[in-house]
Amino acid sequence: MLYKRAKKWSKSVELSKKDKVWDEAIETASESSDPPLAEELLNFFVDQKLNSCFAATLFTCYALLRPDVVMELAWRNGLNDFAMPFMIQTMREMSSKLDGLVAKERAAEEAAVAEKKMAEEALASGYSADYGQADPNSMVVYGGGMGGGGMGMGGGMGMGGGMGMGGGGYGGYGGY
Repeated sequence: MLYKRAKKWSKSVELSKKDKVWDEAIETASESSDPPLAEELLNFFVDQKLNSCFAATLFTCYALLRPDVVMELAWRNGLNDFAMPFMIQTMREMSSKLDGLVAKERAAEEAAVAEKKMAEEALASGYSADYGQADPNSMVVYGGGMGGGGMGMGGGMGMGGGMGMGGGGYGGYGGY
């Protein structure tokens, strides 16, 4: 009891095992939140053939025990009936977690599909999320502002040519 209050968990469990105070050992292992200590106690109960203490440890230290360790101990020592409630609860938790992950993934996929559909509809209706309302009949000009339409280099005067001798029009460089 003193070791337990001082949070010297392993010493307290060892003392409880020595004094054969099984319920105190199980409770101390649970309060310790130490998985190796709980597994060591579980192994002790299997070695001592204390099957009811094995089952009580599974119930009390449920969160600390790894399912693979419990399953192996039960299988090797013929304790499947004692371990079955633990295994059923573990399977239920795993199933619930898996269902939650599948639902989350499905929701993310549905959101991506809905977003893609909205983007396609917006494009078809002429609305651009980036630039607001767009004219669906407008022509897309690639490289606009790069000398097109007589405003940039070229135009009516040309480069190096005489007056008006340039190619004019669409940003041509004029005659040489």
